[in-house]
Amino acid sequence: MTSQVKVKKTSSKTADIINPILIDESSTTRRLLIATIVDNEKDPDACISATIVHQRKGKNDQWEDAEAINLQKLKAGEGVKLHFRCSQFKQLRDAIEKAYACGHKGVLPTGQYVFGKEDEFIIPVGKEGKYIQSLLKRNYGENIWEQLIELDPDLATKLSLAKIQSDRIAVVREFATHITNDNPEKFWQQFLSQNDWIFGFCLSYIFTTMVDREVYVGGTNINGCNGELCDFMAMSEGNAKFTSLVEIKRPSTPLLSSRPTRGTTYGVSKELSDAVAQIQTYCYTWGTNSSRRAYTFQTKNNSVPVLPKGILVIGNTSELDSEDKIRSFELFRRNLYNPEIITYDELLARAKFVVKYDDCIENIAPEYSLDINDLPF
Repeated sequence: MTSQVKVKKTSSKTADIINPILIDESSTTRRLLIATIVDNEKDPDACISATIVHQRKGKNDQWEDAEAINLQKLKAGEGVKLHFRCSQFKQLRDAIEKAYACGHKGVLPTGQYVFGKEDEFIIPVGKEGKYIQSLLKRNYGENIWEQLIELDPDLATKLSLAKIQSDRIAVVREFATHITNDNPEKFWQQFLSQNDWIFGFCLSYIFTTMVDREVYVGGTNINGCNGELCDFMAMSEGNAKFTSLVEIKRPSTPLLSSRPTRGTTYGVSKELSDAVAQIQTYCYTWGTNSSRRAYTFQTKNNSVPVLPKGILVIGNTSELDSEDKIRSFELFRRNLYNPEIITYDELLARAKFVVKYDDCIENIAPEYSLDINDLPF
């Protein structure tokens, strides 16, 4: 059990213990040890000066010091005896030990001393983060987590979820930063593969899980060349699992032609048209591929061998700066059977929805912080 002793600094070398240390108490009287910490350079062990005070309760039920006796005025044969019972003397010894424990630490600027038993780990108030960082640097993180799970599983779960939430909010911020940069496809392939949760709450409301990156879907010729690689493979979650193939392009990839093809109609860009043809070929090749690889994958993952769903991540709807462009793009996308087209800004919006981004930004600090008072150790 930890205890705290508060002091008031009276000089650069002295500090009074604010709360007198109780030795014994009855309904009408009590005795206290009032101690002062002294930085004694000549004799560091002689670091405490103290007074034992005898008090009585006054008329207002307040403790009042008894009248002091001047020992120098005692006559020959006179004396004063101060008796302590065993329990009282033990209290006095404990009080002296506690005072000396403070004294041996010297006069501290914090004005507070914390004590505990030999087997207790004591964290001074205001130093919690420093102590936790020290433990983590010494590779005690796993031990701390195991103890936390054992002592308070609910708190461990809350902390885990809070950390996941914090990490995802950081990902959303990073996503929003990079979406306007002209990063190559490889960057986005890596970013989205590392944060595949972004795909899990969208795309026709099918919950998906990433299975593989740059997956081979078949299509080699007789010489084993020209094999087709799709950026990602995902599967829906459920008793029956269905395969999805994901192709990643860049946010800067144009969606429409720069000029209307006829009247107010804009045709899709060559890049979008090629990407649609590419993912359609992947889906067809995988769906009709009778290779041992495809059969083994379907058997191992309990997936249903049906023509895969295609997902194409490409472009940004900020390009659609007129009603004609918006209509032309959406009509093309809505009437396309496969793949499903999703733009980067739409994917970012759905990622924000997953983490309730707007609410979080209003209610939490930019970086995740943990209230140390929640920890049970």
